[in-house]
Amino acid sequence: MNTPSHHLDDDLLLAYVTGAATEPLALVAACHLTLCMACRERATAAEMVGGALLDAAGPSDQLSPDALERMLARLDGDLPVLPADARAGADVPFVFAGVSLPRPLERYLARDNQADSRPRAFRFLAPGVRGIDLEVTAPPVVRTRLLRLNPGVEIPRHTHAAPEFTVVFAGGLSDGGEHYVRGDVRFRDTGAEHVQVVDPEGPCVALVVNEGALLPRTWRGKLVSLLFDR
Repeated sequence: MNTPSHHLDDDLLLAYVTGAATEPLALVAACHLTLCMACRERATAAEMVGGALLDAAGPSDQLSPDALERMLARLDGDLPVLPADARAGADVPFVFAGVSLPRPLERYLARDNQADSRPRAFRFLAPGVRGIDLEVTAPPVVRTRLLRLNPGVEIPRHTHAAPEFTVVFAGGLSDGGEHYVRGDVRFRDTGAEHVQVVDPEGPCVALVVNEGALLPRTWRGKLVSLLFDR
């Protein structure tokens, strides 16, 4: 199994485990967890510690003010190792458009019309970029897409009106001095400027969740965004 180098942060992991994450971010977490044993073990630890905290609080008691901090501290310590039977089949992908994708994406890529067995197709978004919009429950400003970016494509310098989350499934891309490959999670906060460059060896396929608009910082970027934000 691939071992990602870039993982879910504590806030998103905790939101996912407790059911507080929005559907787009829950999909980000679920896809990464499918591909990352280390974060599955962190999620198991979070569930165990969270359950213990709730049990200790009792049915009517309030958790102590430092309960969350103590829980997160546990995540940085010794983590339980999932048993062998839990590891088996944890990464059972399905193939879509020639790419091995995490199972949580499967239902989002199925056609609404069950009589139509043809796979959904990537549509043109910008030169070198194609995508499929995924129907998730979220505010209208949130956009959730499966993207396919051609080798060597550069997304010009831009920032975002709200956070952006990416999970890479195939190929790789560079961003802000970091390199991201299969299973890696990339997070960019509101206002963070960056340039993304796809590896030259092959296309990059990734799940991208934008909680706000893309804000280009160059004229070329503005032209690209007119297409990309369609």
